[in-house]
Amino acid sequence: LSKEADRKKAALAVALAGTDDGGVCFYGSSTFTYWMQLERDMAPLLAGTRCWNAAFGGSCTDHLLEHAQELVFAHRPAVVVYFCGTNDLISGGEVSLAAQNFVDFVTMAKQHLPSVRCVYLEPTVTPFVRWLGDDMVARYMELGRDVRQYAAESGGLVEIVASA
Repeated sequence: LSKEADRKKAALAVALAGTDDGGVCFYGSSTFTYWMQLERDMAPLLAGTRCWNAAFGGSCTDHLLEHAQELVFAHRPAVVVYFCGTNDLISGGEVSLAAQNFVDFVTMAKQHLPSVRCVYLEPTVTPFVRWLGDDMVARYMELGRDVRQYAAESGGLVEIVASA
């Protein structure tokens, strides 16, 4: 594993400490969809806690809102690890809408599962994103800043795992 992957796993371990029997749901776009060994990779961090992958490739933040009931809330997780917004940005969507859709997801999550913990994995500026140009890099950074600001103002509703 790369140093970045190790750092993110360590940050997730801290964020997921003390997870109860409700388990951990990983919800988002292809970054999670194609994580084929999620359960195996998370086993040392979650000490036998159930985890599952409810992500689907190509998803934007509005898709996650639309399918949250059946893919997440119906299974009553204790923690939701959320990664989405990059497809919104790459397809020309507004940063503010991607951030607001995450806020709306947290609101819905708290309505359905008042004790759920939400962990937001910030968008990663990959070599592909850098290839798309400085404007795209700036949009990724802005989305991360917007969600960090919401998390700071949310009174502990959201935990952030920062990207590099």
